[in-house]
Amino acid sequence: MKSGNIKFRQNLFILCTAFGITTCYVLADNVNLPNPAIFEPAGYNSSAEINTITAKESETRLIPAQEVPIPNNVNTFFAPVGDLPDEQEVFVGSTTTENTSNNMFSQMNNVIMPSQYPARIKVQANNNSAVTKKAENNPFNVLNNITLPSQYKKTANSIRNTEEAIKKLPDKDKAPSTLSNSSSSYVSSVVEELVPHEVDYEGSTISQVKISGLNRIGENVIYGIIDTDVNSEFNTERMQEDLQKIYALGYFKDNMYIEPQLMDDGTVSVMFVLEENINVKKAEIKGNTVLAKSEFASYLEKLEGLPQNLNLINEAIENINNCYRNSGYILAKVTDVEDNADGKLVFKIAEGVIEKINIHGNEKTKDYVIQRNILTKEGSVYNEDIFKKDLAKVYSTNIFEKVDRTIEPSNDKEGEYIVTVEVKEASSNNVSIGLGIDNALGGFGSIGYHEKNLFGRNQKLSLTGMLGSGLLLSDSSIKNRMNWNLELNFFEPRFISDNNTFASKLYYRDLGSYQIPLAEERRWGINNVIEHKVRNYDNLTTSFAFGFENIRLKEGDLIKISQLYRQSNIDFAKRREQLKGGSYVNFTPGIKFSTLDDDNMPREGWIANANFIESLGVSSTRRTNGRLIGGVTRYIPIAQKSTLLVGAKGGLKIHGNDMPEVMAFRLGGPYTIRGFRMNGVGSGETFAMASTELQTPLPFLDRCKYDIFKNLRFAFFADAGRVFEPTLTSTLYDRPLSAITMGVGLRINIPGMSTIAIDYGIPLTNTGRYSSQKGYFTFGTGGLYDSY
Repeated sequence: MKSGNIKFRQNLFILCTAFGITTCYVLADNVNLPNPAIFEPAGYNSSAEINTITAKESETRLIPAQEVPIPNNVNTFFAPVGDLPDEQEVFVGSTTTENTSNNMFSQMNNVIMPSQYPARIKVQANNNSAVTKKAENNPFNVLNNITLPSQYKKTANSIRNTEEAIKKLPDKDKAPSTLSNSSSSYVSSVVEELVPHEVDYEGSTISQVKISGLNRIGENVIYGIIDTDVNSEFNTERMQEDLQKIYALGYFKDNMYIEPQLMDDGTVSVMFVLEENINVKKAEIKGNTVLAKSEFASYLEKLEGLPQNLNLINEAIENINNCYRNSGYILAKVTDVEDNADGKLVFKIAEGVIEKINIHGNEKTKDYVIQRNILTKEGSVYNEDIFKKDLAKVYSTNIFEKVDRTIEPSNDKEGEYIVTVEVKEASSNNVSIGLGIDNALGGFGSIGYHEKNLFGRNQKLSLTGMLGSGLLLSDSSIKNRMNWNLELNFFEPRFISDNNTFASKLYYRDLGSYQIPLAEERRWGINNVIEHKVRNYDNLTTSFAFGFENIRLKEGDLIKISQLYRQSNIDFAKRREQLKGGSYVNFTPGIKFSTLDDDNMPREGWIANANFIESLGVSSTRRTNGRLIGGVTRYIPIAQKSTLLVGAKGGLKIHGNDMPEVMAFRLGGPYTIRGFRMNGVGSGETFAMASTELQTPLPFLDRCKYDIFKNLRFAFFADAGRVFEPTLTSTLYDRPLSAITMGVGLRINIPGMSTIAIDYGIPLTNTGRYSSQKGYFTFGTGGLYDSY
């Protein structure tokens, strides 16, 4: 009864094992190297100040080779261990047709097993092996992390009696010891070595090292990286490392193994059995619209003509993503790699389309005011560099304290994003009261009202009034009297189209003339300017100004001017010519080119402009005249924070023999030749000048947390200029007509306002009779070439 039970259990076990082996073989027949898994990034959310706008880059996960999973359905056979006595040794041999009813393996026909006597090393990809016996009681030692055959198919042509093979087994004490795990393994497998105990390869001399399964990869590549060599000792641990190196190349499937064979002379022949991945015939891109395919050609060509290589595929994915990021398309990424059976690799790209642009945080400001400054449109591919410029335009309206943006994936459309522009509005209106010093007005006081977001449309309106003493910094040619200056300004940032702006100024001025000596000058008029940003040329702006002006001059000090004429031996009748004014309609076309990095405190770039001023006489057409004026300045960064300015400008009368002297060009003062008072060098129908200036921060103050101190600059300058075809005033006051000066100054940049310049210049050439050789202070606002 006991014998029958044993036989029944043996037969049942054999049938179950045979069915499991057949199932594993079928499932293992179609094992392919998996494609890299690419995942969508998590929510893309970034917020930054306008001057430091940055965005988190999209996260694409690239699976490294060591994480590639080993398929679980690999064909493997293990000898049974259940119900065997601890002392029983088992060898699984080839199939047999003999009647071996007492052999538990006798009915396992067509089991895929090594038919030759030398050992075969095989792999089981499933880490959860059914072998649970202790190593000392199990003749099949577990060798972790050895890569062995996953599909070993060989017909059992050699017939061997299993019972005879079992009788030849040596004692279990001669079995090799268990090897330790390798922490750097690229293949995670539970490995078993089916070794007849009378064959011990460890330490044997290797007489041959062969490679099989190569197609595209040359043998020299494999021989060049493995350490196993002819005349070296058979070392299982070293061979394991060799297999890891081969697998790390990325060109081979994971079912690689080593097949040793005992030679007649006692040496061992070692065969590395490899299988290349499918050959890549073509690699291409799908989904690109903003970058041409030629941008990625160099990355894809590396993949073609070679076996599929996960390492190179991941490298290509990273290079493609970097190519997009370097071009500003930070949301673009490779989302999938399609692996076709015909050898074609297709990299699918989602470029990051903007589904919607939202505006948030504006309470007074109209949405369209923000939207018209954002050139990026819905449905386009998001570009960080372009969007930064858009946000800078929003910030430059000066109606917001803060401009941020966030980006989030769309809830409805895969690969698309929602961009939200978040703003914080600044106070839109203020009343200003101030005191100051001006070369023409002297010491003055001012009061004004400013609205910079009129009706939430970003329109600007200001009304200012100034009252000057007319004493400070005025020489003897200027009539000492109170000076009045009233201005009403309006600015529309969008006129007819997004590329146009409109500005209008209504003014009234009553002051001692600094062009006609000892005369009182009264001007009133209106001036309108339309500026046009040339499409596709961000640095180029054209302008057209038109308006009306009335100029009236009257005698301010008849006695003093009469004496001056007599001293100069000039007929006093010419005084009437000096006091000519009149009414004029002015037309001024202009052009400006600017590459400055900052409009308020530039450190690098060019700025050049030219204007033609046509004044049509209304009161007398004979006084109609035309003048041309222009200039160019280069800003050169020096060291980390200093700047060198080099510039020149000039003007000349184009036509108008009866052009009034009040319209002549003049040199001397804060915007021309510093170190002279207003008109101190002279006035005439033509002029030319050049300047150079070095600006540098004040030591230690540039590290202060307060902007007013950080924006202070020392200045060292030199000016030179000359007036041609001088006016009568230049003769009366013995103006030198040419000058060279040097000096120092201070630049104070107030955020939201223009730069205040305080300079002291010393003339290096003749100053004439009425000017001091020691020089003068000059005060001005804006850059040297901002005004004339």
